[in-house]
Amino acid sequence: QDPPLMFSEEYQKGLLQQYHVVLDQKRKEYVVGELIWNFADFMTNQ
Repeated sequence: QDPPLMFSEEYQKGLLQQYHVVLDQKRKEYVVGELIWNFADFMTNQ
């Protein structure tokens, strides 16, 4: 299966799911918290 188009909602969903898997593992060792930060809508023409 092809990966979702970069910057699409499906891409962001898959990316965040993988981030959470990794951060959940690291939280047991040394990560205190996590924050999702999005500065701008990347699909807009600027």
